[in-house]
Amino acid sequence: MTAHDFVYGYRRMIDPKNANPYAFFYYDIKYAKAISQGTIKDITRLGLRAQDDLTLIIETERSAPYFPHIASFALAYPAPEWAIEKYGLKWTEVDHIVSNASFKMSEWVNGSHMTFVPDPMYNGPHKPYLEKVIHPFRDAATATVLAYENDEVDIEVVDINDLDRIQRHPILGKELVKSPGRTSWYLFFKMLEPPFDDIRVREAFARAIDREAICRYVLRETAVPAYSMMPPDFKEYNGEAMKPYQAFDPAKAKKLLREAGYPNGRGFPRPEMWIRAPTPSLKMVGVAIQSMLKENLGVDVTIRTADRTAYMSKLYNWEMDFGFLRFVADYVDPRNMLDMTWHSQPKGAARHDWSNPAFDRLVEQAGSELNSDRRTQLYRQAEEILVGDYAAAFVFHPLTLGLRKPRLKGYTRYPDGTVGSIIYSNVYIARE
Repeated sequence: MTAHDFVYGYRRMIDPKNANPYAFFYYDIKYAKAISQGTIKDITRLGLRAQDDLTLIIETERSAPYFPHIASFALAYPAPEWAIEKYGLKWTEVDHIVSNASFKMSEWVNGSHMTFVPDPMYNGPHKPYLEKVIHPFRDAATATVLAYENDEVDIEVVDINDLDRIQRHPILGKELVKSPGRTSWYLFFKMLEPPFDDIRVREAFARAIDREAICRYVLRETAVPAYSMMPPDFKEYNGEAMKPYQAFDPAKAKKLLREAGYPNGRGFPRPEMWIRAPTPSLKMVGVAIQSMLKENLGVDVTIRTADRTAYMSKLYNWEMDFGFLRFVADYVDPRNMLDMTWHSQPKGAARHDWSNPAFDRLVEQAGSELNSDRRTQLYRQAEEILVGDYAAAFVFHPLTLGLRKPRLKGYTRYPDGTVGSIIYSNVYIARE
């Protein structure tokens, strides 16, 4: 592997003919946006080059302090040009795939599982300890802990519906692992039209929701209340300081709605709250929110569900009255949670129709600020605008729940906090 493999990988990712939906992550690379959008046709003008086999130089349009996060993102991995050009779409099949990880794929059974074994060509810090890693494919909505209990798997995701039984179980209860999540669940509003164009209505909805009760009784303490967009795992987290804006206050919520012209909810158009492909636990949260809005505001809400495709189409076309949605951090930097989610963009390019010039200026400035403390300050100022303008009613940050066999050791994440990345070459099975 050389720097030239990175150049090819970046060019392939930005090239519009490959229609990579995440190419915009890298628009701060010089000419990346113009190339991706077809304004510049020559892919070789992309702002990076291999100075030699061991040196990659990337030129950005502006300073980009977050760039190390996306440089370690899967999209920016090096790609084997010779294999891709030779095998085309089949280059990822077992007989053709070339990678630079400590493990290589040895089996891929569609709809069943993938198997990985140590790559003898790997020359990293050390060879992996495991002889084989099998990754089964299962529908998360129907997954259970039965395979884990039968000792068929060493790691399992836990659904909240299994939580009570697991916690009471003498063995499983000790193997339950809770860790901070990097996800925010929130209610968003269609703000270009009544009734949610009125900030008093948005604030009333935000203050009518008892987040503590939802986290304690509905989610059984597998989440923490959210009063801001950034989760507690971010070093820039400032949720407690934002709490006064969105704290549960049914009396004030009722007063605000009355001032907006809807005393006790009278005359308020019945809105539809859209939820994307909800799990049973999320349906319960939706029902809890529906009940709280009725009890505290007198507003009747209809819950609508949709599959991912239909939901995202409506979302980006701004066709929903309001909805309940999550955002999972792609990388641990406020640019991902704030700028990429809430900066003003046209219909079709943005999740939401909320727009605030002061917010936009702050996140733009923060995006290129090299001083870490100053950058944090700018993002916190921007987030306070977001929260105080009630662009959303933030509800909760879920914890990550899982079961892990105690014999499994060395299970650690990459130090830069890359989401979902485990250093499998460090994992080993201890003697029991």
